[in-house]
Amino acid sequence: MKRPLCLLAILVTAAVFIYLELFLSDLTGKVPDDLDGSTITVVGKVQDKAFRKGFTGEILPVIYILPNDQDISEYNLIQCYLDSSDSLPAIGQYAKVSGRVKVFSSPT
Repeated sequence: MKRPLCLLAILVTAAVFIYLELFLSDLTGKVPDDLDGSTITVVGKVQDKAFRKGFTGEILPVIYILPNDQDISEYNLIQCYLDSSDSLPAIGQYAKVSGRVKVFSSPT
């Protein structure tokens, strides 16, 4: 065999992939697919705020909320795009936000 390290690298990569698929699949914090497109209300503490490009290309205010609800608190932060006319809450304030859920595509 001319390239023994190549075979070793392939074996290590396969072992890591299998380990991640079997043991860490529940720790990713993925949002269930049945929530995509549904309307929810979230109450939580504002952790950060910024201005980002929205889904349609316009610049919108964004707040990141740490939810109080036990059902959704497993997701670290919830990113909320607001209308440009909405007032932004200060960091540390509690906010109640209602809107439609849009699940991010998984990384490849």
